[in-house]
Amino acid sequence: MQPMIRSIIVIAALAVSACASFPTTSTTSQGGFSSAMSFSELPPNATIVLDGAEVGSASDYSGAKVLAVSPGTHKVTVRVGGSTLVDREYYVGRDSTVKVQAQ
Repeated sequence: MQPMIRSIIVIAALAVSACASFPTTSTTSQGGFSSAMSFSELPPNATIVLDGAEVGSASDYSGAKVLAVSPGTHKVTVRVGGSTLVDREYYVGRDSTVKVQAQ
């Protein structure tokens, strides 16, 4: 085999094998993940419990301020003193804000 043809075959084989190391699939996600909950219509001193963890008071997440959460279902409990105002699950969609109100 001539040296020139052998070189072309080697280069072609290297090029083909190099392509095998690149990923064959990819995932692209567009849009943000700005899911949130708002507690503006609750007493300011109400305590917010999200998924079993206390996260602050209603005044911390009222008006323009919101509680950032991951998209999905979340268990929310809102208490004032010894009374429970809210005790339920909410589904928060991707790029949306759910308003939590007293029952």
